[in-house]
Amino acid sequence: MTQKELQKLFDRYNRKYWRAQLPRYTVVITKDPSTDHTVALTGAGSFDPSTRTVVASGSFTIFSSSGSPLSFGTWKATGFDSFCPRGGPNSGSQGGVLVTTVTLFPKGGEPTSVTMTVNCLVFAPPNNAGTCSPVGEGVTITGAVGDFTTIVRGATLFHLNQRPLLKSLAGVTCKINARRLINRDITR
Repeated sequence: MTQKELQKLFDRYNRKYWRAQLPRYTVVITKDPSTDHTVALTGAGSFDPSTRTVVASGSFTIFSSSGSPLSFGTWKATGFDSFCPRGGPNSGSQGGVLVTTVTLFPKGGEPTSVTMTVNCLVFAPPNNAGTCSPVGEGVTITGAVGDFTTIVRGATLFHLNQRPLLKSLAGVTCKINARRLINRDITR
């Protein structure tokens, strides 16, 4: 294995990935200003901007303006659209804006694709000026079910993770190949 191939392999398995989550037991509530309906969401997932992949899921309930449930079920991310990182004080607390395509699976209804935007304000400048998103902390949903763009309450958080097992395996591969290269050079 050449040094270039080895570096490519190491880079592939040493890549950082992100995890998005709604803090435990948090329900994010967002309102559709045209109907006054609200959606309550929970969920979590992981995504990798470099490969444009996302794995995320959760649950949702849509309430009418009077508070009665209109629809409920689960959701699953089906496409990565974009991520704009804001940084943060440490890898466990990062801000940014994640935009994904998700499919809602309402109980007794047809699956529906919508756009979900997760906005975490960690390290956001005052009034979110000049950043990826002018909205506040929370989650918005737009599409066939409505335009839930007015955030009522909720908290989101991004974590920057390293793949420790894969990093270790890549390190072992580097050491093994380095020994081969050294031994080859010694025997020449």
